Amino acid sequence: MFPWGEATVSLEDIMVFGGFSTLGDCVMSPPFNSLELVEIEEYLENARGELIRSKTNNQSRWLNYFMNSGKDYEHEDFLSLCLSRFVFPCIVGSPIFSIAVNMAGGMRLELSPGVLASVYRDLGSLRKMESYVRCLRVSELVGLDFQEPYQPNRVAMQFGYDQDFPKWIPRSPSSSKLVWYNYNRPIDSDLRLYYPSRLFEPYVTTRYLKWWRNEIDRQMENYLEVPPGFPPNYCWKND
Repeated sequence: MFPWGEATVSLEDIMVFGGFSTLGDCVMSPPFNSLELVEIEEYLENARGELIRSKTNNQSRWLNYFMNSGKDYEHEDFLSLCLSRFVFPCIVGSPIFSIAVNMAGGMRLELSPGVLASVYRDLGSLRKMESYVRCLRVSELVGLDFQEPYQPNRVAMQFGYDQDFPKWIPRSPSSSKLVWYNYNRPIDSDLRLYYPSRLFEPYVTTRYLKWWRNEIDRQMENYLEVPPGFPPNYCWKND
């Protein structure tokens, strides 16, 4: 819920921006009634079991296990990896295997509901909101052996907010450890955030406009009236 109304991520967003289908069978559908497809899923489960026993059950090891190995079912293996890495982020395994086997066998699956359910689950943990707040918060950036100020308050219109007069925020020498601590601090649980509507067109406040005009006039006073090397009364002519 926002000050200007309610909004959420919809199936249309998942379809348009993610390219996931909104037509087809459920992602939790069992494999085709085919003995071969059931055997493929069992084969993938056995391969996963081998990796678990070797204590290397991760996506990179899964890829290396099949790539250029001459093993069967590389297509299903590749789909399992892509689904677990880019669609339903998780460890390679069930129920990803069932989805991969069905897709490789030609079944059309409706991925959008499953993807949107994952988005809603993540939104519930406020991870995306915290990332957005970090983009808005004035802070110091830690480089390899230096620090630089990050001042999004000077470019509020880029984030959809009206631009107000940018306050001067003093910098104090600090260790990279302290700077990172301040940058990485969590948001307050009682913090109220305002998200502007996507239909809102940001502008500038009156005092910002006045400050900006004065700043431009001050800078123009330092400009030469004519380019260096030209006589004072030189008149530019169009060719």
